[in-house]
Amino acid sequence: MGKVQMRIPISLALGLLSCLSFANRGRAQLGKFLGNPSWPSGSHRLDVQSALKTATGLDYDGVLGCAKDAAGNLWLSARRATDGKFTTPHKLFRLDKTGKLTGTFDQPVVTKASPWGIRDLAYDGSRYLYGGLEISVSGGRVFAFDTKNGIWNASKDFLIPSQLSFSTIRALAYDPAGDGGKGSLWTSDWDGPILEFSRTGKVLRTFAGIQGDCFGAAYHPLRKTIWFFGQSGCKSPQWRSWVVAREFDPSTGKASGLMVLGDPFPFARTFGGKAGGMEFFQEGKTLGLAMVQQAEFDHVVQLNGRFDTVPSSGGRCLLDGGPAIIGNSNFQMKLVGGAPGFALLMIGLKETNVSVGLPTFKTGSRLFVDLNLGFLGGVLPVSAGVATAPAPIPLLSSLKGLDLVFQWVEIPVVGGKPLFPFFSSRGGVFSIHNG
Repeated sequence: MGKVQMRIPISLALGLLSCLSFANRGRAQLGKFLGNPSWPSGSHRLDVQSALKTATGLDYDGVLGCAKDAAGNLWLSARRATDGKFTTPHKLFRLDKTGKLTGTFDQPVVTKASPWGIRDLAYDGSRYLYGGLEISVSGGRVFAFDTKNGIWNASKDFLIPSQLSFSTIRALAYDPAGDGGKGSLWTSDWDGPILEFSRTGKVLRTFAGIQGDCFGAAYHPLRKTIWFFGQSGCKSPQWRSWVVAREFDPSTGKASGLMVLGDPFPFARTFGGKAGGMEFFQEGKTLGLAMVQQAEFDHVVQLNGRFDTVPSSGGRCLLDGGPAIIGNSNFQMKLVGGAPGFALLMIGLKETNVSVGLPTFKTGSRLFVDLNLGFLGGVLPVSAGVATAPAPIPLLSSLKGLDLVFQWVEIPVVGGKPLFPFFSSRGGVFSIHNG
């Protein structure tokens, strides 16, 4: 089997698909703004600073962390109100699904010595919130809050390892499978390393950091990965910095290549605002990502967090080369864990789920791209389980918000000839950012 050329340039395919984009707008895709029908105008963002001022009469202009609990309540960690009194407590707030304040709780008394209080929040998926701050202030603990009883529960606190190389627990994520199923915390701080530790303060794993100016972290419950949210490392075509969240794969110790951008907030003093905390949440069948962005006022922004389709018989899809944004000439679509040989890329607008099998496909194979609204991107060699398709995104405004699904058909090769049955990869779904 000789050298095989791409059948159609992917950049051209994207341009053609944009003409048909009405067919798939509004689907659940990674990076797509996730509107909340209970928020004003059904928006994907909520001005939490203004909501708190309306409810309390005070200006909490330092909202730092956010998380959604199993009941759909939105929890916020916030610096004390800017009323000039250094001794007033920092707060933990609970907002209902509409954004109405329903609970106000003082942070632990020792946090008064911190100018900011608890930073990012981490939710365990069922009951407890965790939050840290300057280690010298906390006494070497990450505090646990019981969302059911509305109290801080010291018996659930995590001890902080003594050998930490940074002084503040800032980005924080709870991994329910960590420490042999006992639960662990992942943390990082600005440009520091990534560290996983147990409830007793034992360092479990340490890796180099992947996200500059890191402030937030979140556990992806479907992909079993950790995402880090920060300020640097991504530019728009106009060379303005955006807040960016990147996926870290604990199985490889590296960034996977998946990343999303926050809301651009184009009229803020800092384009894109400033990154705060973030957390994934599940509401019904929807996996969302909530992130704090500090613009003119502090907001919580919601994005869709789904990337993977259901499993199939082959490898998995990934994205690489920067964010899915118009004008990104380095963007790539990848296959990982593929069978040796070649792989055919399929890309389209409409997601489907069709079972296929012998003799052409291995038992358990599924097709996820409806080619009635799609293209064959070409056949590429698979090396060490990886195939990479350059997919430059044209600088076309019509591509903003375009929802896409892609998948690979894996073609084993023996003696230069295709060998049946073929494999089909898991599919990947994503949106081109609206910025």
